[in-house]
Amino acid sequence: MSNTHDMRRSTVLLSCLVLLLSVLPAAAQPSGDGALVFAPAGLSVDQYDVVTTPEVVEVEAHDGVVLHTRVYRPDTGGVATPVILVHSPYYNGLLLGDDTRSLDLVEFFTPKGYTVVLSDLRGTGNSGGCGEQDGPNQAKDFATLVEHFADQPWSSGKVGSYGKSYDAETQHAGAVLDPRGLETMVSVAGIAGLYDVAYFDGVPLALNGVLSATAYELYDLDVPGDVGAMPRRFERHTCQPENFANGADPRGDMTDYWAEREFRAGVDDITASMLMVTGLQDFTVSPINLDGWFDEIPTFRRAIIGQWPHKYPYDAADPIARDDWYDTVHAWFDHELMGLDTGITEWPEVQVQDEDNAWRAVDSFRGMGSEVELPLGEGTVTFGEDGEWSVDLPTPSRHLSGQAYLDAVIALDRPDGHFAVRLDEVRSSGQTRQLVRGYLSAVHRESLLNPIPVTPGHPTPYRIRTYPFDVTLDEGSTLRLTVSGSDSATLPAGTGYTATVDLSRSVLRVPVADDRCGLAVATREAAGPTAGCPDGVPVSTAWTDVPRSFGHDTTARVIGTSVETIGGVDAVREWGYLTMRDGVELAFEVVRPDDDQPHPTLFTYDGYAAGADPDAGYAERYLPDGYALLGVNLRGTSCSGGTFDFFQPAEAHDGYEVVEWAAAQPWSTGRVGMIGKSYPGITQLFVAETQPPHLAAISPGHYYADVYRDIANPGGITNYAFAALWSFISQPGPGVLAAPGESLAGDATCLANQRHHATNAPDNPLLQAETHPHEVMLHAERSPLTHADRIDVPVYQALSWQDEQLMSRNTHFLATLDELGVPYRAVLSNGDHGTYREGPQMAELDRFLEAHLVAPEVLADGTLLEDYLAEPSVSVFWEQGETTAPRWVTELDGWGDQAVAHVEPLSADGGLGGTTVAGSTSWLHNAAGTQGIADGTTLGSDYQTVTTWDRYSPPPGTFAAFTSLPYTEDVALLGSASADLWLTATAPNVDLQVTLTEVRADGTEVFVNQGWLRASQRQLDRARSTALLPVHTHREADVAPLSMTEPSLVRVEVLPFGHVVREGSRLRMWVEAPTAVPQLEGFQLDPTPARVTIHSGADFPSALVLPVAVSAPVPQVYAGQAGQPACGVSQRNHCRTDPLA
Repeated sequence: MSNTHDMRRSTVLLSCLVLLLSVLPAAAQPSGDGALVFAPAGLSVDQYDVVTTPEVVEVEAHDGVVLHTRVYRPDTGGVATPVILVHSPYYNGLLLGDDTRSLDLVEFFTPKGYTVVLSDLRGTGNSGGCGEQDGPNQAKDFATLVEHFADQPWSSGKVGSYGKSYDAETQHAGAVLDPRGLETMVSVAGIAGLYDVAYFDGVPLALNGVLSATAYELYDLDVPGDVGAMPRRFERHTCQPENFANGADPRGDMTDYWAEREFRAGVDDITASMLMVTGLQDFTVSPINLDGWFDEIPTFRRAIIGQWPHKYPYDAADPIARDDWYDTVHAWFDHELMGLDTGITEWPEVQVQDEDNAWRAVDSFRGMGSEVELPLGEGTVTFGEDGEWSVDLPTPSRHLSGQAYLDAVIALDRPDGHFAVRLDEVRSSGQTRQLVRGYLSAVHRESLLNPIPVTPGHPTPYRIRTYPFDVTLDEGSTLRLTVSGSDSATLPAGTGYTATVDLSRSVLRVPVADDRCGLAVATREAAGPTAGCPDGVPVSTAWTDVPRSFGHDTTARVIGTSVETIGGVDAVREWGYLTMRDGVELAFEVVRPDDDQPHPTLFTYDGYAAGADPDAGYAERYLPDGYALLGVNLRGTSCSGGTFDFFQPAEAHDGYEVVEWAAAQPWSTGRVGMIGKSYPGITQLFVAETQPPHLAAISPGHYYADVYRDIANPGGITNYAFAALWSFISQPGPGVLAAPGESLAGDATCLANQRHHATNAPDNPLLQAETHPHEVMLHAERSPLTHADRIDVPVYQALSWQDEQLMSRNTHFLATLDELGVPYRAVLSNGDHGTYREGPQMAELDRFLEAHLVAPEVLADGTLLEDYLAEPSVSVFWEQGETTAPRWVTELDGWGDQAVAHVEPLSADGGLGGTTVAGSTSWLHNAAGTQGIADGTTLGSDYQTVTTWDRYSPPPGTFAAFTSLPYTEDVALLGSASADLWLTATAPNVDLQVTLTEVRADGTEVFVNQGWLRASQRQLDRARSTALLPVHTHREADVAPLSMTEPSLVRVEVLPFGHVVREGSRLRMWVEAPTAVPQLEGFQLDPTPARVTIHSGADFPSALVLPVAVSAPVPQVYAGQAGQPACGVSQRNHCRTDPLA
């Protein structure tokens, strides 16, 4: 930031400018030549004296670290003030600190009624703690400070943050925690992830990681400016070895260290608005921070993208500097913090500066330029890691703006390598100038989290992106593309590779600027010619989201065929291997009618043995109806090659290739659908998100959408039982069993691949779950929910409330599909992990597949196709038996508003609803004694029988139970419930299980459903939570201990269910430590014993919030006690004798 003198000079110029521009009624009006004019207006004025002496306020962080702040608060006579917060490492150091930094904000904003808070980052200045380089504690500190100052009696409750460089990244880190009171951010030259400082897509940037750690270690080593803070200096060095070790890591992997500092992973959680400023010549904090960040911010946002280096816009060199910076910030804060109409909502979303100092308006970062494809030629070229290859290309425009991408097919002779791409301008005189660079590590082509070795010698597709740029070429210039192994800015892989580029399959995609909307701004020197804007800011065109196959034509190697009769139909069975884009071979098997006709194709894709048998049950059912069936094994499973890693991105890209290969076969109509439940259900969602052109529909059953919350860590508690089942029983079990048969049949490839599968071990789900107890980037990458907006085909799904493997949180995904407008059909029922294949569900699946893969005018059941497509989206099957149809069905047009919240207060006397007795209920919480199968039987193949809830009764004194009065009418409950508990405990954490049951009039207790929560991870995601659905952040930074004396609100989701509480029955809620029944859940529990207390009454209104169905009437024949199903009829609604009777 510039010094105060520079600020005053700018202010004088600005005051003149404001007088000239204040007559304009809004901030983006047409100028005389048709361009838009950027001129903030309607600004607040000075009313108070400048604050010169701050109040020192020390705030305690969540872990006890002291955060030092200086508070500059104007004397407003009692009028509440908004707060501008700058959280920085640059203050108050005796040697390196700058106590005058940010005083320009104080001088400018305190007279206008703003309080300015300047705070020292932990490990710097006068604050305690260790400077952990954007780690979770620093993020939490920012959130703590925001909430602290929002809660002060003199505060309006609205906080805005401000700063450049590190002062900007502290905003990004804290904003993803969604702190209460944070209204807006002004971020200048801030990173979107610390990884970008050290690496570029897997390639280490020369010394950057180490230099960054060293630079901020100097601030940590500095002496506090306040002698009284001197003892805190000795807190500062505990985290430095970790910073240096990770900064020097040459691998380029997005390790846990970098992932927890990757703010893009939490961008969806931001609720504050943002003004973002980036310089395209800034390589201290590179403009790559725009990519995957700005356009994804879900709130009100604006960006200014200039040609300056690591500067504020006013602090840049005079030819390109802007003189409207303080008015811009003033207008932004006035609108967002004071509610004044300063016109910022009319500002163009993105302002971009070109090299001639002319500005223009575009609608997004990606909209800076439109894609133009430049072919590279024919044939092949070769270069070595220490060499390079170049080609000159005609430029489609003189003005290029955005990011360029090289989509190249390259064969390496080694399993690893780095690529460097450079674009140069070649002028007609022969002179060249560098325009932009970009990099990629070959093993990180699919994922930064999951490096995949290259198959030596196999032509493999790569997409190499560049930094963002905006350049104007001379007349007559051409573009030169250079590809090499490394350059002076990066560290080479050192593998000494030779690379061969297939030019005919490679293209350069360049961004051509859209100059249709010029923008007049207050530049320090005369701007270049500004284009008009006759039609407003143009809508950008979408860039090609090139599939990972890059046009790779998958080839099949058939190793066997047979002819047999299946389902009364003559069928051909053929099997072999499909070669993927990177040379990995996947085992496949096709079963199809033995004729010359094309058939719609059903594709099963799993980690079991689909490549050896695409499912005999499906074949028997669908071959007679004219379908072909295709089964493929995931890479690293059964007979497939490659390495298995639980839902790695490569699986989805492989699936894309398989769909397109199947659609091109002569036995296919070109319409491919996917089928299957559990693993082959989950894979469908990932494949659909890659948008294969010939994928017509998917039909996943019993899937997860959010891997962390749905299955890996329900309620934040590690579910080791499911991970262990998959790691050591389901995988590699079926594949190993299949291998001997394939080997005996002469398939040597299968046996060789099985030997390679030993490398799967480090990536098995159990180990990954054990090492990631909090939500991290890995979970987002492996969750279909993350990219659900890419699904563009119809979806059928069958889900069950008491699914003992994947549970029922997956029903929340229906609301996501509703929001996205994705057509779907869902069948929801009570039952276990197998209801997808029950008769009524399969009948609905038959109709769905026929409608979307065959599309006759009239379906086989006589329904007109157009009538079928107009049917309701959701069918709720009530009280379905294991072998019987549901007793009745409710049809709904969508999910999410199917129920209203009904609050039942908890009473200290054990009552639920009705008159509340204030007080408390406590129990001895001993998690170590509750885990395990209820009757001591070991988990085996019959686990669904062994682990039933009816075999379990909680020991006295180890639970709290709340029971309602008998219901006076039948009440249908449909959706998730929320147990809102005000808790104290004698331990900092307790792991909770909440179970809902119905107690019938005859004394029988019936299981409804359960939910879990690690109480220390109770922090809510405010944007996603509702009265019926508490969604927790599960970030490490949000972990907070329980108090022994001050009750904390702990909201536990009871997983979605559909259940009717009959007239005369009572509803009961149990609260206890988690058990292993009735779901297949084995939790890694906190074993600390504790006395846990639930407080109730007006001050601490603990309650159960129930989802009362809006429209789900119970047929008279099934009403009341007489109409309820006998025990054992309604699947998975187990019964036991009331243990409290």
